[in-house]
Amino acid sequence: RRQRQMCIRDSMHIWSIEFTSKDKTQYPEVTLEGGITWGADEEAIKSAYGEPSASERNDDEKYTNLTYTDNAGKTIYLNIYDDGGLGKITMDSYG
Repeated sequence: RRQRQMCIRDSMHIWSIEFTSKDKTQYPEVTLEGGITWGADEEAIKSAYGEPSASERNDDEKYTNLTYTDNAGKTIYLNIYDDGGLGKITMDSYG
């Protein structure tokens, strides 16, 4: 039984992770490649990562979502809010 539990634990794969905070003054400590962190604006993100695979504007909630996808099926979604810059990071790995 113990051996089986180890096997299950060893095969664990994280498919998706999201970082955000409802309190816009206390975000978890996260720094992405290129030095991108909370509050980064669209220009800084595009400077670090280039043009996104997709970009979508949400006028109701006042943010722009930039999506970057690589050839291995890994995707990062970055929500950039009008009133505070980068405020939500979601990473998916389904490749």
